[in-house]
Amino acid sequence: MIERSTSGALVSASDSAASQALILMVLSALIWLAYRVGLNGPFIFDDIPNFISNPSVAIDSLSSSNLAQAAYSKSDGGLGRPVPMLSFALNYYFAGKVFDSFPFKLTNLVVHIANVVLVFLLTRALFSSAAMVRALGDSSLARRQAILIAALAAGLWGLHPIQLTSVLYTVQRMTSMSAFFVLGGLIFFIHGRTMLPGRPLRGLAFMAGGLAGGVSLGYLCKENSVLLPIFVILVEFIFFETGDLSISVKRKLAAFYLLTVGAPMLLGCVYVLLNPDFLPNSYSTRDFGMTERVLTESRVLFFYLSLIAFPVISRFSLYHDSFQLSTGLLDPWTTLVALAAWLLIAIALIGGLRRRAVWAFGLAWYLGGHALESSVLGLELIHEHRNYVPSVGILAAAAFYLVRLFERLRSDRRVFALSGLCVLLVFGFVTHTRAELWSTRSSLFEFLVRHDPGSYRALAGLASGMIGEKRDARVIYKLMRNAAIANPGSVYPLIWMERVLQALIVVSSDENSNAGKPPETTAQSRSWVADPVLEIDQLLMIDQALSEEIRKRLVKKAVHMETVHALSTTASCLLTGGFECTPLRDRLLNWHLLALEKLPQRDKRRAILELSVATLYAERGELDLALGFVERAISTSGGSSEFLLHKGFLLARLGRVDEAIRIADEIERGIDWRRRHAQGLEILRFEIQMVEEQRASGSSGANGDALPTN
Repeated sequence: MIERSTSGALVSASDSAASQALILMVLSALIWLAYRVGLNGPFIFDDIPNFISNPSVAIDSLSSSNLAQAAYSKSDGGLGRPVPMLSFALNYYFAGKVFDSFPFKLTNLVVHIANVVLVFLLTRALFSSAAMVRALGDSSLARRQAILIAALAAGLWGLHPIQLTSVLYTVQRMTSMSAFFVLGGLIFFIHGRTMLPGRPLRGLAFMAGGLAGGVSLGYLCKENSVLLPIFVILVEFIFFETGDLSISVKRKLAAFYLLTVGAPMLLGCVYVLLNPDFLPNSYSTRDFGMTERVLTESRVLFFYLSLIAFPVISRFSLYHDSFQLSTGLLDPWTTLVALAAWLLIAIALIGGLRRRAVWAFGLAWYLGGHALESSVLGLELIHEHRNYVPSVGILAAAAFYLVRLFERLRSDRRVFALSGLCVLLVFGFVTHTRAELWSTRSSLFEFLVRHDPGSYRALAGLASGMIGEKRDARVIYKLMRNAAIANPGSVYPLIWMERVLQALIVVSSDENSNAGKPPETTAQSRSWVADPVLEIDQLLMIDQALSEEIRKRLVKKAVHMETVHALSTTASCLLTGGFECTPLRDRLLNWHLLALEKLPQRDKRRAILELSVATLYAERGELDLALGFVERAISTSGGSSEFLLHKGFLLARLGRVDEAIRIADEIERGIDWRRRHAQGLEILRFEIQMVEEQRASGSSGANGDALPTN
C-alpha cells in the first residue's frame, strides 16, 4: 500500500521543469543509442502484406484521394487502422517513393520516445496524486518523489528489450500509436479527475475528453484502445478518493462512469450475445480451440512476466510459435500449476486492491492490458509486442518500490541515481545487442533458429531469405523440411519444398542423363523427410511422398492464410513460366480445390483461392470454368471491387467488351471517397480500349491466356 514516508534522503533533487526536461533528454538519448544500430534492418513477416505489397501505400502524390486510399487500404470492409496506414504511405513518399526501412523504423522510434515521455508524465501524475500526498503528509515531498519514480519507470519501460518488436518490427507501429493515444487519454483523464473537487464541470469535461479521445483515436490505430476504461477504473480506485467530493459531484462522477465505462461494456456483452458466431469464427484459421487457448494463456502470461523480470536476450524472439499448446490441465503439467498460481494471485490481488497497494495496481494493470489479446479471442498464442502497454503497470510498480527501498536505506540521491543508471544501462545494452541482431535479415533469423530451433516460422524465414540470396537449394529444402516437421499442421513449408524439389529434379535429370544403376529403394527414400540427394529416382520418390503429405494436411488441418498465400503465389509462378512450378500444374489445381472444401462461405481466404483457381483454369484454356470461379470469388467477397476488376479483365480478354464495360461502370459507381481500386479501374478501362482498337483494326482482342497475376 502507499505508506507514509520516513525519510527525505532521495527527494531533495530539484523538481523544476528544467531538471525534468533534462531527465527526458537523457532517456531519449539512451533509447536512440540502443536502437540506432537496428534502424536499417529488414522488413519482415506482417510488414510485407500490410504495406510492402500493398499498392495503395505506394503513393505518387499527396492528393487527398491518394492519402484516403492509403489510410483505408487495410479496412477489409471495416474501419481498419487508418492512422498508421497513412503514416506508412507518408514514409514511402518522403523517402523518395521507395520502401527504405530507415525512415519507417525511425518513425517507429520517434513514436516510442514520445510514449516514454507520456509514461513519465503519467507515472508522475499518479504518484503525486491526492492519495500519495495524504500518505506522505507533504505535497512537495510527494511531487519530488513522484519525479524520481517517473524517471525510473519511464527509463525501465523505454529501454526494456521486450519493447523492441514494437519499434523495429515496423508494422507494430499500430501498437505503439494506439498506446500513444491511450496513455495521452489517461493523462487527460487524470488531469480532469484532479480538478474535480474544485471545478467539477471542467474536470468532467477533461475526463470525458481523455476517455473518448483515447479510445476513439487509439482505435484508429489498433483495437486495444478499448481497454482504456479498465485503466481508468484502476486509477480511480487506487489513486483517488471520493471523501473530498460533495454529494452532487459524487452523483455526477457515478453517472460519468455509468455512461462512459458501464454502458460500453454492456453494449460489448450484448454484441457478443447477439453474434454467437463471433468468438467461434475467430478460431477458423487456428489448430486449437477456445479451451486450449485459454489454458495456454495461463502459462503465456507467466512467460511474459518472466521476460519482463529477467530480460535474457536468448529468451526473446519474433515468433515464439514453438511454445507448447496446453491441451489439458496436465498436458503439460505446468498448466495446472499456472492456473492454481493465478487463483492464489487473484485472491491476493483482491486484498491488495482493497488496501490500495501499488503492487496490486501494477499487476491489475498488466492483466487488464492483456484482457483482449490474451483471453478468449482466437488470436495467435504469443507475441512480445502485446506487452507494450501492459508492462507500464509492472515497471511503474517496480520503480515505486525501488525508490522506496533506497529511501528506507537512507541512501544518498547520488547513489540512487548511479544505481538507477546502471540498471538502465544494462537494459539498454541488451536492447542494443538485440537491435544489432535485427540489423540484417540473416543475423536475425540465424539467431532465431539458433535459440529456438523448434520454431517453424524462424526456420521458414531463414529458408526464405536464402531463396532470395540464391543459396544452395538442398540447404533451403532441409530448412523448410525442419519447419514442416516442427509444425505438423502447416502446408506452407511443404509447398516450398515441392518447388525446391522440382528445381532439384531438373538439375538431377541433366546431371544423371547418362547415369547407370539407379539407387537402392528404401523406406527412408520413399519418405518426404528424406534428404534430397541428387539422384533422379530418389527425388521422384520423395516428390510422390511429399505430394501425398500436402494432400493429407490440406484434408485434415485448418487452412491458414499463409497456406492460401503459398498456393496463390505458386499459381502466379506457374503463370509466369517458372520452371520449378510448371510440373506442379495438375497437383496445384487439386490442392486449391482441397483447400476450398475446408473454408466457410464469405471468407477472404476462400475468395483469394477461388480467384487463384480461376487463373489456373484460364491458363489451361478452360475459360468458362475460369469465369465461373471469378464469379464465385465475387460472391464470396460480397461484391468486392477488387474481384470485380478481375472479372472485367477476363471479360475483356475474352473479347466480351460490352460486359467488361458494364463491370467498369459498376466499379466506378461504387468507388467512394476513399478512392480504393481507382488505379485498377484505369487499367481496366485502358485494356478495354486496347481490345476495341484491336477489333477496329481487324485483329483478335481476346487472347484468353490468363487473368492478371496480381
